[in-house]
Amino acid sequence: ITNYNEQNSAGYSGVEGCPIHALKITLSKGSVQYRVHTVGGKWWSWITDSVGNGSDSYAGVIGKNIDAIQIKLIGDIAETHSIKYRTSTIGSKSYLSWIDGVNGSGTSSYSGILEKPIDKIQMYIEPK
Repeated sequence: ITNYNEQNSAGYSGVEGCPIHALKITLSKGSVQYRVHTVGGKWWSWITDSVGNGSDSYAGVIGKNIDAIQIKLIGDIAETHSIKYRTSTIGSKSYLSWIDGVNGSGTSSYSGILEKPIDKIQMYIEPK
């Protein structure tokens, strides 16, 4: 998602009506960790992406639908910024509520509904 627009909620990642199988998040500065839960499955391991690390890692398994995501900023950026994100499930005409990304080691918040595949994701980073 590039240049998310808060005024009219423009910009999302995904294709309406098509389940998302994998998630890759890259920031222009700072570091982020994220993980996904798959339908009928489990929470997968945290993926870390930092500017300049050149990682090709992603969260998810091709062929398995994602039904929930967790995202958190880590390192210096987590001290000054927060990440907000929300998802839409297949067949829904609206997004779920915004989630305040967990900074540091917390893991209690996620966006999604278990057993309902996600088709769209929105997120943005803002100063605290």
